Amino acid sequence: MKNKRNQLLRNRLKNRKCEFLQQVLKMCPDYIEALEMMGDLYTRSGALKEGFAIDRRLAFLQPFEPCHYYNLACDCALLGKKEEALLYLKISIMLGYNDFKHLNEDPDLENLRRDARYDKFVRQISARRIK
Repeated sequence: MKNKRNQLLRNRLKNRKCEFLQQVLKMCPDYIEALEMMGDLYTRSGALKEGFAIDRRLAFLQPFEPCHYYNLACDCALLGKKEEALLYLKISIMLGYNDFKHLNEDPDLENLRRDARYDKFVRQISARRIK
């Protein structure tokens, strides 16, 4: 009973956050922090296509921000688009993403890590970092 009640409360809070962020974005559609929070909320709630759309918008607004491309890679991995996920990972690293510990532990990339192309990609990155 208590777990159900807690889950209901979490869902209500999530819905209120989402509604609030939608109102903020109506007034200021390019508000980066609101877009980042909205994308995260969508992805965490399973609305993966919506999260992907938000992250694409962020990459458009800030084309040199590596975290936006990393998030796009996560979105694609969760959507089963492994080739696109690898492309976005490469872009994020080229732009300066360097949290390789997180990259190897991020649950969003779990199905990507099972792909042989991911192993090849990691070996290429490691070879460049050693030089």
